[in-house]
Amino acid sequence: LTLYDMIGKDYDDADWDTLLDQRTYDEMVTLIGDSFHWTMPIKSIQAPGSRDENGPQGLTASLFGNTDKEKLTATAFTSEDVMAATFNTDIMTEIGKVIGNNCLSAGVAILYGPGNNIHRTPYGGRNFEYYSEDGFLSGKMSAYEVAAIQEKGVHVVMKHFALNDCEQDRIGLGVWLSEQAAREVYLKAFQDVFEEGNANGTMVAYTRWGCIWSGGNKGLMTGIMRNEWGSNGLTITDNVLNPYVNGPDGVMAGGVTTYDAMMPYVTKELPAYKNDPVMVTAMREACHHDLYVLANSVAMNGVGENTTIKFVQPKLLVILKTIATIGVVGFILSLVMFILKKRKFKKSEEYTSYMAWKKELKQNKQNKQ
Repeated sequence: LTLYDMIGKDYDDADWDTLLDQRTYDEMVTLIGDSFHWTMPIKSIQAPGSRDENGPQGLTASLFGNTDKEKLTATAFTSEDVMAATFNTDIMTEIGKVIGNNCLSAGVAILYGPGNNIHRTPYGGRNFEYYSEDGFLSGKMSAYEVAAIQEKGVHVVMKHFALNDCEQDRIGLGVWLSEQAAREVYLKAFQDVFEEGNANGTMVAYTRWGCIWSGGNKGLMTGIMRNEWGSNGLTITDNVLNPYVNGPDGVMAGGVTTYDAMMPYVTKELPAYKNDPVMVTAMREACHHDLYVLANSVAMNGVGENTTIKFVQPKLLVILKTIATIGVVGFILSLVMFILKKRKFKKSEEYTSYMAWKKELKQNKQNKQ
């Protein structure tokens, strides 16, 4: 089987087990741990991977490309609070269509947005990415936007799940609240989008629920998001900047399926669990979520039953590796030549005479003392 064969199949289809059995452990580690604005391809099942990008107020196209020719254009919308202030779901549908089309043009399959947290003060550092102080209004407006985006085959990951309401000192912040407040206000903005907007992903916040990181909170990630709201989609972390946003906790909680890791923290950590059946089973299910989303996204455009995935290195990378290799080889040769010349010199008459003179000089100094 290949990922192409899974397009349109239910999450619980028996063929998923067959497909998941084909992957190697190393491929699981890569798919889960290496997702900094991309989803990695998998050779064994001919999965193409995808390009993923930010976009709570529209696709962040300004980050693409190094030259004017390479850069893409996309529509920049107003802040989400202004969108919500319209109380107009038709407008949100049209905004979603435009964002979806922008992603199609840019080749983006997964959008990091919209933002669905709640305004607790007027000064929140991410207020421009969040709709309002009202969970019901936020959820309804977002549901229409997300549904329109996903009609284009672009999957959203709503952020930051959950309880993120500030920017400064948000990493590791412990939030304490009652379950009633969480469900009626802070989670409501996400719940409606999963249940009514058919959302298929979310981005986990840095915040902790009490003392437990959101991504490692099984009650939140599995109990509520998976079991109550019925999400079978992927869940990505915010940028992995701290040790507590780690591989095992998120995967074992049944929620986190991939890590937005600029550095190889998670890919270095997960190999240690290769012989741990509990961890491997959790990683397998995480890959199941990721591949389910990928199979039903625009990342599969152009992929057919006979498509073969090949890993090709960019020419610039090949050149840089060649230069680095030549430099290393040159250094080693120079070091070897230096050592050989030094040994040869020590056997020469000049060196023997020099050492005899040095010994005599030292003896004379001792005699004078």
